[in-house]
Amino acid sequence: MRGDRPVSIGFGAVYTGRIPFAAMVSFAERYGIDDLCEFDRFVGIVGQLDIHELAILNKPKP
Repeated sequence: MRGDRPVSIGFGAVYTGRIPFAAMVSFAERYGIDDLCEFDRFVGIVGQLDIHELAILNKPKP
């Protein structure tokens, strides 16, 4: 799903966006996460991990 992230370039920096919801749906379908409760949990976990990773990826570089 990392490759599905939008990337924008501007003002001398590169910013990485969140993993799109459609990418999470596609991943869940591919790997058999078809129960609504399991899917909600999956999206929540991936979302929290994504926030943490974005904080690292978008950290200003000297």
